Amino acid sequence: MITRAARKHIGKKVCNSMNAGIILYMTVLAYCAGCNKGEVNMPIQDGARAGNHRAPHPPMGWNTSGSYNLAAETEDMIKRGAEAMIATGLTRAGYDIVLIDYGWYMPSADLRSLIHDKLSPAWCDAFGRLIPYPDRYPSAANGQGFKPLADFLHDRGMKLGLHIMRGVYRAAWEANLPVKGTPYHARDIADTNSTCGWSTLMYGLNMNHPGAQPYLDSLMELYGQWGVDFLKIDDLLSPYHAAEIAGYNRARSKAGRPIIISSSAGNDTPLEQSMHLRQNTDMFRITRDQWDNWSDILVQFERAPQWAPFCGDGAWADLDALPFGWIFDMVDSQQPIPCRLTRDEVRTSMTLHCISRSPLVFYADPLRLDDFTKAILTNPDALDANRNGTGQHEFASADNLRKWISTRQGTRSRYLALFNLADKPAQVDQPLAEAGMAGPCRIRDIWANVDFDCNADSFPSTLPAHGVGFYRLDPK
Repeated sequence: MITRAARKHIGKKVCNSMNAGIILYMTVLAYCAGCNKGEVNMPIQDGARAGNHRAPHPPMGWNTSGSYNLAAETEDMIKRGAEAMIATGLTRAGYDIVLIDYGWYMPSADLRSLIHDKLSPAWCDAFGRLIPYPDRYPSAANGQGFKPLADFLHDRGMKLGLHIMRGVYRAAWEANLPVKGTPYHARDIADTNSTCGWSTLMYGLNMNHPGAQPYLDSLMELYGQWGVDFLKIDDLLSPYHAAEIAGYNRARSKAGRPIIISSSAGNDTPLEQSMHLRQNTDMFRITRDQWDNWSDILVQFERAPQWAPFCGDGAWADLDALPFGWIFDMVDSQQPIPCRLTRDEVRTSMTLHCISRSPLVFYADPLRLDDFTKAILTNPDALDANRNGTGQHEFASADNLRKWISTRQGTRSRYLALFNLADKPAQVDQPLAEAGMAGPCRIRDIWANVDFDCNADSFPSTLPAHGVGFYRLDPK
């Protein structure tokens, strides 16, 4: 649906790849050279990101679509969830982003029609920019957009995140709405051959057209006026849309406020574009959508080691959200269900996210947060590894055993994760020297919340099936 203002207007007028490869090759060589037994300094050479303080640590927050039917969630539901995040201590632990996912510009609808309807009845303004559907977000009426909701969150020390799709809304293209501040229109800037494989909402942009960048600038200007802090931009990475990625980054200067860019989705995010992603985004998905099944976690173990050299210093490889607690089953029942991962699998997933320094965005309904899920999400040592680890990397991979290590910034302490991907328990005798420990140390078992001394050359670890041993090692 086009707004009244838009209808009124209609009535008036019916990277050089070779250089990137060399940089990637040299960076990986430098990284691998420093990965021997505790020499784990990050090799990232990143002058292009100097002075970027938008995401100095991996972003943390709540994706509301994991808790609610994204075709029916409302402003009231989001506000109550945000209040519950405060009451349960999630915000105190660092989860401060509230991310509203796909479809906030549409009326309540069946989930499948929401995604696949060619011209869903979404609302846009006179310049083709999607705006919140007022029946679901009442405070957005009368041109307010998301500013009242952003103010609500900001007053509570939280941040507003929005999901958007790459490109220009197809109804704006059909109406040929103008690009704000230019003589151009939606049909001038759209590339109708560039479409998303799972949503028919948008057309991609022809970034060679002089109206395309001003269109992106106008989007960021609007989001800045609303008070948006975080944008998840979908359909950017698989296939890789380099020109549009750079265009969204350039447009951020028009927002008048810092906005974190999270690029998605990561089915086939090309590793050779790692430096381009670091220069233009703050988060970049490296997996497909992840849900509560073991096969998805195994995909994370494939991707995380490849991207570890390029994760840090304000740019973060994203393993996707944490499907813990009570979540909304979008695929089968379309009802809220408890997470289908075992508790050991939950610990494994959280540990990999933390030691690899992935962003931490959870799906759990904050209003139904159980004690186990809360303890996992707020464990202070696990979160410290995510926030303050450096030089994170996988240093051993044999059969179903994976070993990761990082160094706590400014110290000689190590974070060590021993993963058992097998379907049966495993016993590991872990040499201290592998973790960069030259002598006796104090060891904290992070998930068991116990400390013990190790005066030998190694220590034993019993790993459950699909489980993990997660430790901090402090030299004596």
